Amino acid sequence: LVNPADGTANVGDPVQFQIQVTNNGAAALPTVTVTDTFPLSCLTFSSASPTQTSVAGNTITWANVGPLAVGVLALLAWQ
Repeated sequence: LVNPADGTANVGDPVQFQIQVTNNGAAALPTVTVTDTFPLSCLTFSSASPTQTSVAGNTITWANVGPLAVGVLALLAWQ
């Protein structure tokens, strides 16, 4: 949870989550798929950066975050 910074949100407040993906392996990764889920009972998906590949129910998927060279970090965010 990136926003709100104190981790506390009231009903109706926007919240933003950030996902860090790092290639800690020994070889570059040509494609990387990232999936995140959230509770539909208290959160509604609005947008993502980079743009997500799909949102189905409570699942957000980025089909290709790569390529990721060794040691490279990719940041994904959604709200």
